Amino acid sequence: MDIMAKYNVTAVHNPVSNLKLASGIADVVAMQRHGVNVALGTDGVCSNNSHDLFEEIKLSALLAKNKHSDPSLFTAYDALKLATVNGAKSQGNYGVTGQLIEGYEADIIMLDTQKVQNQPVHNPISSLVYTVTGKDCVLTMVQGKILYENGEFMTIDIEKALREMKEYALPLIMG
Repeated sequence: MDIMAKYNVTAVHNPVSNLKLASGIADVVAMQRHGVNVALGTDGVCSNNSHDLFEEIKLSALLAKNKHSDPSLFTAYDALKLATVNGAKSQGNYGVTGQLIEGYEADIIMLDTQKVQNQPVHNPISSLVYTVTGKDCVLTMVQGKILYENGEFMTIDIEKALREMKEYALPLIMG
């Protein structure tokens, strides 16, 4: 961990994949105490079928608390930072994106927190980490350009992509 910190290496934590493959639980708290940047990932299709980053955020918090038997150790905000600020750092974009700050790139998502399953919202950050899922996303914007809004992809022909997957990619994989 000290070597990783010395060379500014980012550890990418993939909690769902780690649990599905029974490959252990990363000690995110220890890594961060050593100065290692930790970001979140979803890994590949074989080890994470949902690719829901919100599932990763929630599990990262729950696993850290469980690993150290301390429910106060890793806050919802700590978990959220893995997917935002720390993700930006991992890409070399710290100071450019990863936070809602004037002058930063407009990379944002909008979530529907008014759904019954997302109520009540006592603490917005806690609800974001422990309640919402990727299915609650109603808008995705990258560099100020809307890519997804209310179920519609603005830059991708989903039907074409699915057709190509079924007709070309899957037969190659399945042999």
